[in-house]
Amino acid sequence: MAAPSMKIEYSPEIKEAMKAGTVTKSELYADFCRHIHGDFGDVSPDDVKMNQEAIRTRSGEVWSMYPAVHGERKIYLIQGFRGSEDIGLFCFVGEL
Repeated sequence: MAAPSMKIEYSPEIKEAMKAGTVTKSELYADFCRHIHGDFGDVSPDDVKMNQEAIRTRSGEVWSMYPAVHGERKIYLIQGFRGSEDIGLFCFVGEL
């Protein structure tokens, strides 16, 4: 699903959480691996279907949501497509 050269962007909140040690690079890597292998984490069955359709048609966005190891937050990954091009993966962290 994801190209090895895909651009990955981190929100300021993710960068701050990484500095504070509440989100680790290995945690983000594990979530990224789950995402590119089709495990979208804590999303609804309808969201899984929408993700699969976005991948099939190479249009729209693919959302994943994973629990953060530390604290009451979730790590979100959003992958966007524009035709045959992966336009990137955006990572951010949010409150439950």
